[in-house]
This record gives sequence, structure tokens and C-alpha cells, in this order.
Amino acid sequence: MGSTVSWCAPRGLYTDKRPDGLFWEPLDDWRHWSRAARSILNIIGELREGRLPKALDWQRVYSRSGSTHPAPWWRRDDGVDFERVKIADVVNEWLILGDVRPVLHWEDWQSKPSQVKMHQPGLYPAIAYQLTLSVSTRRVVAICSGCGFGYFPAKAPSPGQRKFCDDCRDRGVDKDLAMMEFRKRKRDASALFRQGVPSSKIAKKVGSRESTVRRWVQAWGGSLRFAKS
Repeated sequence: MGSTVSWCAPRGLYTDKRPDGLFWEPLDDWRHWSRAARSILNIIGELREGRLPKALDWQRVYSRSGSTHPAPWWRRDDGVDFERVKIADVVNEWLILGDVRPVLHWEDWQSKPSQVKMHQPGLYPAIAYQLTLSVSTRRVVAICSGCGFGYFPAKAPSPGQRKFCDDCRDRGVDKDLAMMEFRKRKRDASALFRQGVPSSKIAKKVGSRESTVRRWVQAWGGSLRFAKS
């Protein structure tokens, strides 16, 4: 996103060290990377659903690219395949900046076999590695139907199914939306009933079971004969 460097080190690692010997990093930079990481997850989630990501997410990812044109500056009619290549390039750049790479460990050659581990020297590299895992087919990123942010579900949700992150479930957002949807279906069914539409057709139009619509019709004063027609 910015100028190319070999890898990203904490402020003060080589110069400008604090008197107490600790490293330091500006919070504004971490806020930027946090927003960018969230947008990367959102982009991955949308692409997994076969949809083009929001332009705002691409703008957050490339907000420090130095480009004179705001992202996405490419032709979006190329579809999701092209944007999958773009997000892969972004995540690969995060890995380079974070110096994330496999390293060989062979500490006790007499009693333990050698191991290959992933080198993650700090928080930013760990985030970059987690983003890489989110792109892989072994982990699924979904877009929450409540807050609209990407998250990792315990299992892959069914296509077209509402999806909610843990935070939204804890706040009861899933139940609130389900109740709002239920009330809307019932209002729509009531309007169709007043127009003389049979319950079988009402059920198809509003997406409810016919037995449920029949109970509504009876409660609204409709005859059982009309409800079954």
C-alpha cells in the first residue's frame, strides 16, 4: 500500500529509542491498520459470497497507497475473479511487511525432531498471518447480517441464510431482526387478505407456511373455508 520495504519494525528498534529502552508506536497507525484489517475481512467475506465488495472497504485498504485516484480505481465490471486477485496481492504485501515466513526449529536434535514454524515477530505479523488463513479454503469468513462486519463462523453458513457474529447475538440483534421480519410478513399477509387473496397464495408471497397464514386468516375473521382456498 505504501512504499515498498523489506519488513516492518517497531519505532525505536534501531533509532529514537525511549530512555527506558522500550519501543514505541503511534496509536494512529494502529487504528489505520485495524480499520484496514477489518475491511480486508469484509472484502474476503463478500467475495466468498460471489459479490463485489463495498468501495469503502477498498478505500480503507488503500488509504495510504499514495495513489492520486481513490480505490477502487480499476474497472469493476471485470467481476469478483479480478478482485480476488487484488485482495490476495494485498494480503501478500501484509505478509512481506510483517516478515511472516516459515522458519526451521531444531532446538534439541537428540530427543526432538526438527519443526517448521511460522515466524510472526509481533502483533502486526500475527494479524497478517490470520488474514492469510482467512483467505484459505479451510476457514470461512462471513458478513454479519447485523453489524455488516466480517467474522469467522463456527461452520460455513448456508447460502442466503442470515448470519450473525457473537457480539450481535449477545445483544439480541438476530432476534430483533427476526421479529421485525415476522411482523412485516404478517402486515403483508394482512394486506393481501383484505384484497381477497387466498391463503395458499398469501403464504407463497410472504414466505410463511400455509398453516401459519390460515391461523392468521381465522384470527382476522376469515372463514375456515376461505383460509383453505
